[in-house]
Amino acid sequence: MRLSSNWLKLQKANSIPVRTGSHRSEGDTVHKVRVDVRAREKTKKSRAMSYVAKMNKEIMKSKSASHSSTDGTDSKLEEIIEEDIKSQAGKRNDRTKEIGKYVAMDCEFVGVGPEGKTSALARVSIVNYYGNEVLDVYVRPSERITDYRTWVSGIMPHHMKHAIPFKQAQDKVSTILKDRILIGHSIYNDLKVLMISHPRRAIRDTAEHAAFQSKYNSGHKPSLKKLATDVLGLNIQNGSHSSLEDARTALLLFKHDQQGFERRYWKQNRTLD
Repeated sequence: MRLSSNWLKLQKANSIPVRTGSHRSEGDTVHKVRVDVRAREKTKKSRAMSYVAKMNKEIMKSKSASHSSTDGTDSKLEEIIEEDIKSQAGKRNDRTKEIGKYVAMDCEFVGVGPEGKTSALARVSIVNYYGNEVLDVYVRPSERITDYRTWVSGIMPHHMKHAIPFKQAQDKVSTILKDRILIGHSIYNDLKVLMISHPRRAIRDTAEHAAFQSKYNSGHKPSLKKLATDVLGLNIQNGSHSSLEDARTALLLFKHDQQGFERRYWKQNRTLD
């Protein structure tokens, strides 16, 4: 059988000796095997290095996002809050520091237990009606943290150095929420992890607001990020989250349609606890 000249040239270029006769020596076979093994090892090494580089890039991105979100809100959200304070407080700026009737809350979770699948409280933030901070603390879970979920929670090991115990955080939140109207996005998840209850008639959940669902998400629960973009023109949650930023965003969404919220909750929840 005669091999084509093109095929022979290709083999020669790849440094694999080829015999044109009907027999192939043992040396030819061993050389080819060695070349194949080297090629595979080189490919594996290249893929591994590429994977490591990608992971390092993601980790650095997550850390950067975490540090940028830890201090609170982005500049545009801060500007909106400041304008809101000036427009509503008038001359009585002292009112903006009081807790008041309405508070907005958001929490960040870490994972505990096997594979970190169980959520545990790691940070809780509460702001008043004017967006001013009422409470913002890191919380040390009762169980050992097995997944910090930094890429979404923004929580890192050093945050636990000065974190308060869960029971202390729970007591602080309970005291603040008593006899007040609570605003939040999917707030029942936060209450569940805090292991506290709140009267249904005193909750304003932006994820369950029918007007937002029908207008912005085809009748389904919209994400906080989507509502921030569509309703407020804000770009939030780029990278890890900030519970302080999310609480203020939920507050602004509530104030955007406060009459609609109150009308709906008055009709549906006036007899519910």
